[in-house]
Amino acid sequence: MKLIILSDIHANWQALDAVLNKENYDGLIFLGDAVDLGPDPGNCVRFLMSSSNRRFWAVRGDHDYEMAYGLNSKCAQELRDISVISRDWGGRAILAGRKSDS
Repeated sequence: MKLIILSDIHANWQALDAVLNKENYDGLIFLGDAVDLGPDPGNCVRFLMSSSNRRFWAVRGDHDYEMAYGLNSKCAQELRDISVISRDWGGRAILAGRKSDS
């Protein structure tokens, strides 16, 4: 059994998709931080949610937790402004994607 272990995607769907398309794997372990800072949180979250039907194990990262509960980011000060903007935009993108799925 080949497992892929990933973490800290930070809404970078293009990178996640490239890795997943390059590797053949039987299971996925995700160690958190699917959202925040990157341009495409919706696709990252949708992929991880749909993966739960297969061999998939995950933990929620600090950025995922903070975004889910509307908490302030504890990231470095130089990233905090970007984080605030990406959380606002990313949260709306994720919610918009969920509404269109129903």
